[in-house]
Amino acid sequence: MKINAVAIAPIVLAAFLATVSASPTDAQAGVSGPVSFFKVLDLDGDGYIHVDELVKLNLSAKTIEELEKADKDKDKTISEEEFNEFVRSESGEALSDAIFEEYDKKDGEHVSYQDIRDRWNPDNEPERKKMLDQFASERDVDNDGKISREEHWLINYMPLL
Repeated sequence: MKINAVAIAPIVLAAFLATVSASPTDAQAGVSGPVSFFKVLDLDGDGYIHVDELVKLNLSAKTIEELEKADKDKDKTISEEEFNEFVRSESGEALSDAIFEEYDKKDGEHVSYQDIRDRWNPDNEPERKKMLDQFASERDVDNDGKISREEHWLINYMPLL
C-alpha cells in the first residue's frame, strides 16, 4: 500500500500524541498500556499466536497461511518477536492489507469499532471487549468512530520501524 506522507502528517502527529498520553478511561477499564495487534490475535493471552486462535477469529485460510510464515522456528506457535519481525517485512505489509480487507466488508476504507468487536471477540467476553475498545480507540486518531487504512497502518506498524 502506498502512503501519501503529506496527507497522513496530521494522523502521524495525532498518533504520536496518543501514544505519549494515557487515558484515564483505559486505566478504569482495567487495560494497561497500549494494545498491540499481536495481543488482539493472541486470544488466550499466553504470549503466543496459535493456528486455532486464527481459525477462531475467522481469518481466511490464505491469511492464516501467510501468518504461519512468521513461525521461524517451526514450533507451531508465533511469538511476539517472530510476529513483529514478520510484520516489518514486505510480506507483513501485504498481510496487513489482507487482514484489513477481511474485516472491512462495507466500504473498503474503514473498519468500525463494532466490526472489530464482532470479529475479534468470538466468545463475547467482557474483558476482551474492553481490550478491543481500547485497541480501536488507540487507532482512531481522528476520533471519527472508525479506523481508516492509514490509521491502521500507522498505529500497527510505525512503532515497529
